[in-house]
Amino acid sequence: MEMARKDRFEKGFLAKSMDISVDPFDNFYQYACGSWLKRHNIPKDKPLIGSFQKLSDLTDSLLRDIVYDSVGHRTGTNCRVVRDLYLSFMDYRTRNALGFAPVANMLNDIEALNSKEQLIGHLAAMELRGVSAFFEIEVSEDAKDSSVYALYAWQGGISLPDRDYYLAERFARIRKRYLRYIRTVFDLYGGLVGRAGDFSNTVLAVEKGIAAASRPNSELIDPVKNYHLMKISAFDRRYRNIRFKDFCRNIGAKDIRNVVVGQPDFFDSIDRLIAKSSVSDIKIYLQWRVLNSLSMLLGKNSEDRAFDFYGTALIGTKKMRPRWKRALSFVKSAGGEALGELYARRYLTKRETAKAKLLAEDIRLSLIGRIKELDWMGGKTKAKALEKLMVMKVKVGKPKKFRNYGSLITDKKTLMENWINAYRFDFDRDMARIGKKVDEDEWEMDVHAVNAMYNPAKNSIIIPAGILKPPFFDAAADDAVNYACIGSVIGHEITHGFDSSGSKFDKDGNMVEWWGAKDRAKFEKKCGEVERLYGSIDVLPGIKLNGKLTVLENVADLGGLKIAYDALEKNVERSRRKSIAGFTPEQRFFISNAQLWKGKKRIELKKMYALVDTHSPEDVRGLVPIVTHPAFKNAFAGLSRLDKIKQPHKEISVW
Repeated sequence: MEMARKDRFEKGFLAKSMDISVDPFDNFYQYACGSWLKRHNIPKDKPLIGSFQKLSDLTDSLLRDIVYDSVGHRTGTNCRVVRDLYLSFMDYRTRNALGFAPVANMLNDIEALNSKEQLIGHLAAMELRGVSAFFEIEVSEDAKDSSVYALYAWQGGISLPDRDYYLAERFARIRKRYLRYIRTVFDLYGGLVGRAGDFSNTVLAVEKGIAAASRPNSELIDPVKNYHLMKISAFDRRYRNIRFKDFCRNIGAKDIRNVVVGQPDFFDSIDRLIAKSSVSDIKIYLQWRVLNSLSMLLGKNSEDRAFDFYGTALIGTKKMRPRWKRALSFVKSAGGEALGELYARRYLTKRETAKAKLLAEDIRLSLIGRIKELDWMGGKTKAKALEKLMVMKVKVGKPKKFRNYGSLITDKKTLMENWINAYRFDFDRDMARIGKKVDEDEWEMDVHAVNAMYNPAKNSIIIPAGILKPPFFDAAADDAVNYACIGSVIGHEITHGFDSSGSKFDKDGNMVEWWGAKDRAKFEKKCGEVERLYGSIDVLPGIKLNGKLTVLENVADLGGLKIAYDALEKNVERSRRKSIAGFTPEQRFFISNAQLWKGKKRIELKKMYALVDTHSPEDVRGLVPIVTHPAFKNAFAGLSRLDKIKQPHKEISVW
């Protein structure tokens, strides 16, 4: 990587981000991040800022260089795909000239629908173009036989972020804006002055019915409650208006016999909703799903209206992102692995990968030690937990192999065709492998992503190249910082293998109960304590954090920090202790972890995330795990001006 580029990354520990006028026992998050919070405002084209967003922006600048090289003179399949996707999005002259023409055939086909018996054919045709309605489907590892792929049917079909946006009084203003948005788009499409209002009311009524049938997000995190294997024939007998066998045949999944239904009660309601809705209302709803789902790929008028609602009304963003960033997002969504291979080739170093793997192994050893000492887990469960942990795969940097995009047809002038072709490139592969053996080496995340994940069905962790950059990781940085940042992230992901969800999957990734009943009861009691603590925190005036929705991530935050701290202490014991900027390794560890979560969100986004985000807000993630850590008091007692030093909160954790 060029030195100029490297200098642009923000370090994981910055004394200038701190506000040392705040007592660390008064508000540690402000103590660690206060100066940064005072200096930084949210840009007009963003709904939030923070460490993740800063690194994502820098990664985008690196990806832009790759795109520009591909546009200029690079050859090869990946460069061709990246070039064509990017240029077709940037070609606004063609997009504006076409207007709604790229979706006209889809909309005309829906307009020709004259009976509910034809509905499934239209739902399938939409699905093949990346537009879902009434419900969603996905191909993934079968949770009860993780060696093969299965087809999943899941609740879906709404256009607002959460069911409460349709049902709760506090979102009445948003619903009015949504109606206005629908009217504007229908009017733009067809000049439906006078009728567009009726259309908007119809869309809202249908989607409100779907929302009322949907389970809250907090009820979707239990894998057992959301797994119901059904024969296709049984599905069709129970949900007569959906005719799933015909749907599957039309989307290319012809010979499958079973489907995993996530929420059978939801499909009961959807079946009734289709039965009672008029053909006219269904057509309007389907046309809206097409117009709205593909709005960002149409002309400027459509794109502007979509941003005005989803960008401004929903999350408070004042200005659209630069065009090149929107085009880059399109490349990521349509050809992410092609772009990722180019990124890894240029920006991932062997040194980063090797050191990150060593650190990950330290984290694994740290959790082994904690599991052995747990007082709430019995011997038999401990033995199985340790066995699962020992075979857990940690995938770092990039996959062993990337996809071959040679058969993907692209052109720099055909944006909608590029999208549909790229979507079908993935979709057809998924349909073809239902019932087939799972590819254990495949990643579920692009290598340039600033993120990490645990996959319970593969019992594997993915730490992509994108997050192996400062402030999360720096191969040349202080150990205290690396353990606090990427170490806690790895620890977070590892604990997901043993939380209320991940613990229901065994070492081979199959959903079976392998815990003792007493162990499970004690574990859930501890999770209840975490749920109550986080549920007592105010997100905004009058809005509490949803402790039930966020409990899995909160347990992982608490556990990940403890595991990373243990690993650091072992590392410090075998190396020379030293202070940096006047702070001990332990102090740097806690300060760096808090600074990792420095950030700000717009109020509108905070309201949305309170409903849909399984993670706590940044100021909570950068505070609670730290001040509840048993080592926190001793680490900062010497820096406090208080007469009596008290632990800010009693220790609360599962691990």
